[in-house]
Amino acid sequence: AFLRAMFRQIPDLTEGQASSLVRIMREDPGSLADALHTALNPSRADKLIELWKNGLLSGVPTHVANTIGNVGEQILRLGETATGGVLDKLLGGPSIRVGGETRMELAGGLKGAAKALTRLGQDLHDIVTLAPDKIDLSQPIEHQTRAIGGKTGRAVRIPMRFLQAGDNFMKGSGGEAELYKLAWRQAKGDKAAALRLIENPDKALLYQVAKSRQERTYQDPNEWAQNLVNLRSRHKWLHVVAPFIQTPSNILRISVQRSPVGFVDGVRAWRRFRAAMAEGADTETIARLKGEAVDKLARPVVGTVLLGTFYALAKAGGMTGSGPVDDRQRNLLRETGWQPYSFVVEVGGKKVYVPFNRFEPASSLFGFAADAAEISKEKKEGDLFNKALGSVMQNLTSKTYLRGLADAAAFVNDPQRFASTYISGLAGSVVPNIVRKAAQAIDPTVRDTRHQKGGIAGVPERIGKTILAGVPLASTLLPARRSGTGEVIERSGEGALGGLARFVSPSVPSSERAGRELEALLVDIDAGLGAPSRDFAIPGSKGRKVRLEPQEYDILQDADKKTTERLRGLIKTPGFEKMTPERQREYIRHAYDEARSAARRRLYSMPAFRRRARTTLEAGA
Repeated sequence: AFLRAMFRQIPDLTEGQASSLVRIMREDPGSLADALHTALNPSRADKLIELWKNGLLSGVPTHVANTIGNVGEQILRLGETATGGVLDKLLGGPSIRVGGETRMELAGGLKGAAKALTRLGQDLHDIVTLAPDKIDLSQPIEHQTRAIGGKTGRAVRIPMRFLQAGDNFMKGSGGEAELYKLAWRQAKGDKAAALRLIENPDKALLYQVAKSRQERTYQDPNEWAQNLVNLRSRHKWLHVVAPFIQTPSNILRISVQRSPVGFVDGVRAWRRFRAAMAEGADTETIARLKGEAVDKLARPVVGTVLLGTFYALAKAGGMTGSGPVDDRQRNLLRETGWQPYSFVVEVGGKKVYVPFNRFEPASSLFGFAADAAEISKEKKEGDLFNKALGSVMQNLTSKTYLRGLADAAAFVNDPQRFASTYISGLAGSVVPNIVRKAAQAIDPTVRDTRHQKGGIAGVPERIGKTILAGVPLASTLLPARRSGTGEVIERSGEGALGGLARFVSPSVPSSERAGRELEALLVDIDAGLGAPSRDFAIPGSKGRKVRLEPQEYDILQDADKKTTERLRGLIKTPGFEKMTPERQREYIRHAYDEARSAARRRLYSMPAFRRRARTTLEAGA
């Protein structure tokens, strides 16, 4: 088996190399991974890609989210097993499910978890001591040996090895859960017979258990993902666009199956079963087809029940969706402490927002439910459609694991608008995620990484600022980013505990901020307020613009901040409260416009600004 795997997977492998590898496998298996690495002869590009990917996976929140996702999948599968028992009775025909399957699945999962703890301890010991990788012949050799050899490679791969250790633990637990459930089903509820099957499973049962281990950790192969992997192996640059394929594609597929869309496959399977019944097919065929129908219907039933439950919760104010369609209104809402895709709980008389969008495999369903509840809140008719369509795209493509594809698509669709953002974001990802999270934990202020120079000349500057923003302490050298009201934008999480949460948690809660009634009012009255543009139109120049220097731009934002401070008190006065929303909107916009006009007049009076404006006009003449 080892020889077949080597000749199939390692290009240009000689008989001498194969003989040497077989000898190492028998005599010194601990050094087999390094020997295979040498035989694969990875390129420098392969090594750089491996280093970069492990940097992406190095953040603690990634590992916490992976654990939550794996546990959540086991819980949902218990629900699907229970639902399958009910559907078995409702669909008619021969009974193929046995009472007590859910209980046996739970018992097997708990027992498997206890047994898997030993393996987890050994895996963690191997990671910490940089022990050689173990080769599993059932998995592709290239995916196990990786590109960087020796202890250096094993140190680089610590993030990946941690994820694999967590997945191995869940495979142990999930595999036992499947074994206990299927053995109980095969023994038709006979405890003694089930125990015998558990102790001595047959080949077919072992195959089903092995398949379930892969499915429960989103690692089962699928044709769509494999085609992309093959394409990426031929074109290395595609790693940049889609660094991870198999797990994201499986999470996406399962999310769709658990949505109402999953009923399409379920109904087809049910029709095949009914057709077999009508045609008088043999008992084995009918049982197989009914089992497929039950399994394919149970998944969307569970997902739809979740959708309905959390839709009711969102309608009652217990969840938030994506928020307003207008970006300016959504940013203003964030300034009040609100967060999109969050559970809302009340603590000490204040609302606390706990984001759920990293809690796969259920977060997409939660997001659909919350957005459906919010659709009626949109003020413009066109926004209803945008919200509905945007919810699908947001919940299926905005996940961390698909962000590379989504950002690349935006860049290709509108390069002039997204080029600097995409390229700088890609360059900034060279900073390992754990380092970036440390910077965010230390510095609660969102930093302004926008470039000062216009056009393509500003891209190197933005790249440098993006990288700097991810370095602990160095990020404080960058100016703070300000909102449309001129206020400094702060990250979620307050105090030392908030900093710790930003470092370790995929979900950082935020609480309702006191004194932010103005921002909430601006959203309520649909008074979209964005930050002033950095490109300043020169009066009388027919639209020719000059780029403001940082200190000049501060003049505009300081004017906004002073206006905000004045309005915070004014909106509480009886006279203002009696105004209609239209009059309030007009008054507030006029106040900001007046302040910005005064700030512009101040800019005109600055000799340095006038000189740069004159140079710009002369250059375009």
